[in-house]
Amino acid sequence: TVTIDPDNLVNETNENNNVHTGSFEVVEGAQLPVDLSFNLTPDVTPYPNGTTLFSRGVGTGAQIQMQIVNTGTGTALDNWANVKILAPNGSVFADQDVQFGYAIGPNSPHGAAWVHQQFDSSTALGTYSYTVTIDPDNLVDETNENNNVHTGTFEVVEGEQLPVDLSFNLTPAATPWPN
Repeated sequence: TVTIDPDNLVNETNENNNVHTGSFEVVEGAQLPVDLSFNLTPDVTPYPNGTTLFSRGVGTGAQIQMQIVNTGTGTALDNWANVKILAPNGSVFADQDVQFGYAIGPNSPHGAAWVHQQFDSSTALGTYSYTVTIDPDNLVDETNENNNVHTGTFEVVEGEQLPVDLSFNLTPAATPWPN
């Protein structure tokens, strides 16, 4: 039962249409087929947006944006991806689980991101490899478990500080501060 204005605080022209009653039945569910896959390829791009190189020591980093879709007819629950980055020497540079949706219905894409915001001056130069794995712990029973992994590489290079020009952009309508 849902009641609008239960304490009758609003003076209405009709006080007899404020209650709605209904019912529903909870039945045993049946899991329909689920298949999680990449809707957008999770490629690594420089961070922040607009930078073009993965450079160390100049405030840049890397990011991975991904979109996962359920191409099945059922609902996928408790959905995670793992992002693992290996340094040029094979050591683990980053290893993070990212939740990208608790419940993903049929043909409903969900996005997630991994960001390593800055490569400091001690970050090793060279080629890094990365692996993005959907459902890394195999908790979702899928019709196709073979489309859950994407791999790639990117190269961290010596940083070069490019010219920066910060300036004020005041319009004639701007109000001086303090007033």
